[in-house]
Formats: sequence, C-alpha cells, structure tokens
Amino acid sequence: MILNEQTDTWGPYGYDKDIIRFSVPVKTPANFVETLSIAFVPQQLGVILIIGWEKTYVEVPITIRK
Repeated sequence: MILNEQTDTWGPYGYDKDIIRFSVPVKTPANFVETLSIAFVPQQLGVILIIGWEKTYVEVPITIRK
C-alpha cells in the first residue's frame, strides 16, 4: 500500500510525494468483486479499510486516537 499526498494524479508518478509505504496480506474474496470497491468496517477503536477488486482484496486496520 502507498499513501501519497498528491491527489490530482494516478499511476506510477510522484514517488517523492509518498507519505508512507507498507505491506498488508493480499486475500482472495469468497465472491468475485466486479468493480473496485472500498469500504470501512467500524471497530471498537477505529475501522478496517477494505479495498477489493476482481479476485483480490486487502484489509487495512486504522486506529482512531482521541
């Protein structure tokens, strides 16, 4: 996963604007995901960001500090 501060472009550009890069396990969904899908699943201390497309998805836990 790459979090980049530049929001007006996509693809392999602007590496100098990367805020963070990290690895997460890639999983296979039970069902085919036709279109790129993004969801937030509420948790007690934050959310889990789920990004899925076709035969792949990732889960990124996000902790919200108060």
